[in-house]
Amino acid sequence: EVEVTVELRYLPCSLGARRFLGLVEQVRAQMEGMGVEEKEVEQILSLFSPDRIYELCLFYTVALLHIVFASLAFKNEIGFWSERRDMVGLSRRTVVGSAVCSVIVFLYLLDKSGTSLLVSGTAGFGALVDLWKVVRAHRVGRAEKSSAATRAEERTE
Repeated sequence: EVEVTVELRYLPCSLGARRFLGLVEQVRAQMEGMGVEEKEVEQILSLFSPDRIYELCLFYTVALLHIVFASLAFKNEIGFWSERRDMVGLSRRTVVGSAVCSVIVFLYLLDKSGTSLLVSGTAGFGALVDLWKVVRAHRVGRAEKSSAATRAEERTE
């Protein structure tokens, strides 16, 4: 004889929770219709379990803060470089080196599967900003050299 113990739990849920579960089932059916594997659907739906909902909220909060701080950093960097009229205290070689490193990191993130779009998008925009800084530093440096040459001509006359 084999003895099996079966335990059933009945937990009532609110109308809003029931609607949410119905929506989740619709999304599940749509994802399976698009050819998403059962295992991947289960992983996605496991994020919405009551145990993991706090982790999901924390993830979205951190992602939102990342976006806010990254955009503020880009805004300050663009503002700093757009107002530059000279390269005093700045090195063109450092700007170029930083741009090369940013592009390499971005290409690595693109090549690596599983990288979040949030991370790779921020790295890509940062690489674009660094390339823009290289162009800006070149223009400022060229303008600086031409103004120095003009001042030297004025002194000799």
